[in-house]
Amino acid sequence: MYQKYISPEGNRMIVVLMRDKLILTPRGFAIPTVQPNACPIHASLGVLGRKWALLLLRDVAFHEHVRFSDMLRNSPGLTPRILTMRLKELQEEGFLIRVTDGIRSGAITYELASKGRDVIPILTALTNFGIKHHANVVFKDGEPRSLAEMFPQSQSELLLDLKEYADRSPTAKEVSAKGRLRGRNSNGSRARGKSRAGRAPGATIPRGRTPPD
Repeated sequence: MYQKYISPEGNRMIVVLMRDKLILTPRGFAIPTVQPNACPIHASLGVLGRKWALLLLRDVAFHEHVRFSDMLRNSPGLTPRILTMRLKELQEEGFLIRVTDGIRSGAITYELASKGRDVIPILTALTNFGIKHHANVVFKDGEPRSLAEMFPQSQSELLLDLKEYADRSPTAKEVSAKGRLRGRNSNGSRARGKSRAGRAPGATIPRGRTPPD
């Protein structure tokens, strides 16, 4: 099997013979108890991964009675054509709904659908990253902040299902299952651990030295 790549310079095609399937070893905390058939992050980056999509969802998630013109003004560089396209995609994918706003004299505004509400924790994570790592852009004084400083009483609204997940304690059955999974490779075979003496299996000891206790 061959895999094709474009060179970093973009001027030639590189063909590589793939002798073996690449198998990544997950970190301990990232071993799921139910094996997915595909990466959930990759699966989520359909419409959400397109330019402006998360910023439009930000506008609707964190503000009331948001109109087309509001979103256009709030994102410099966004054109009416692209905004129309993104709003249509977000509606078709079930993130947004169009509503007639009685407060704004029948103006068309946008609200989050149920699926769109589940994007709020993603926006919260990006907010946390921005106020921590891009404080020089976000704040006038350039000092990093935490979510607790910014939104001290909004955990439930900002985290939604993630708060319940963070607050729960794993059951004994789940802990046991996690321990069994840690002892196996990603292909299901038993992982080769270290010996009692702390040496990898098959390791040799130089002459004149005794093994550690």
